[in-house]
Amino acid sequence: MSALATAPRRGRGKSAKSLELIAAAYTILAEIQPASVRAVCYQLFIRKLLDSMSKANTGRVSTLLTYARKMGIIPWAWVVDESREAERIASWDDPAEFGESVRRQYRKDYWAHQSVRVEVWSEKAPSAAHSRRSWMSTASPSA
Repeated sequence: MSALATAPRRGRGKSAKSLELIAAAYTILAEIQPASVRAVCYQLFIRKLLDSMSKANTGRVSTLLTYARKMGIIPWAWVVDESREAERIASWDDPAEFGESVRRQYRKDYWAHQSVRVEVWSEKAPSAAHSRRSWMSTASPSA
């Protein structure tokens, strides 16, 4: 975290409060990374470093995290944005590859006629991805 103390300054530099938030965010992210800006804000809030989860506070933390990543204080990979995904048109090398893709995606809907459904919720996207991989690996692609 020595980059925080030696970060080059432009203009007035960062206030002591901003530097404190960056240092706390670094500590938080070192423990829970990767995490969203909102997850970092929540951690700052429960540690009483933010007085609320207001848009103004989350926006400020977002700006500080961007600054810290640009300055090399916090690694870029530690902060993620699961709400956005790169858009890409699906494409295949040949019709056989397309057919294989369709075969792998087919799943019989065993829940179609059930009166009760199971839902799994997760606060952290990487945990959700792990759970999804676990149950998808057990689902039969051709049943």
